[in-house]
Amino acid sequence: MGTVPSADLAQALAGWLAPVPAHGWTDLPASVTATSATHPDGRRVHFLHNWSWDRPSIASSSNFHNVLEGHPIGRGEPIILPPWGVMVLTEDGDR
Repeated sequence: MGTVPSADLAQALAGWLAPVPAHGWTDLPASVTATSATHPDGRRVHFLHNWSWDRPSIASSSNFHNVLEGHPIGRGEPIILPPWGVMVLTEDGDR
């Protein structure tokens, strides 16, 4: 695209490209988008994007490892996204 879309455009594009979310995240704040992929070693990788100045909090639905900051996030712990930030998480399954 060559540009960073607004939150409204990003949401509209995501809804058009994938009308049914396949990432497994539910009840996301309006400013947050999520995508997921499978790493070659079989682990699920999740990318959370915050498209606002707010610091939204999302309840962790699994055990994750924050790839960019290098620490674990347990099931049920809050995931707090920085303003206009991204978080990359790998699923650690049940610890």
